[in-house]
Amino acid sequence: MRLTVSDTGPGIPAADRHHIFEPFFTTKEVGERTGLGLATVDGIVKQSGGSIEFAPETSGATFRIYLPRAAAELSAAAPPATESTLPPGGERVLVVEDDPAVGGLVNEALLGLGYSVT
Repeated sequence: MRLTVSDTGPGIPAADRHHIFEPFFTTKEVGERTGLGLATVDGIVKQSGGSIEFAPETSGATFRIYLPRAAAELSAAAPPATESTLPPGGERVLVVEDDPAVGGLVNEALLGLGYSVT
């Protein structure tokens, strides 16, 4: 199976292209993002027995992700749905997240489960 993802951003400079799958590498300014995105995707794809190709474009980039086909149908491999095994809540949880949207989502989810959030 092939998944193709393209964007129309500013592109990746030729001098940086051999680093794009390295953890913490980023072309962003200091303090913006950590650069873990492509390293994480690369790790997941390789652990799944697949591969990823990078095709630089004049503007933006294209990534082609190749994954092996599953041996069985997904519905047959999926475990039956069960009730949540999460603790009932009541504890205080410290959430540390630099992206306000992600932090807000985590806070909402934890509050909904009965936790106090700091």
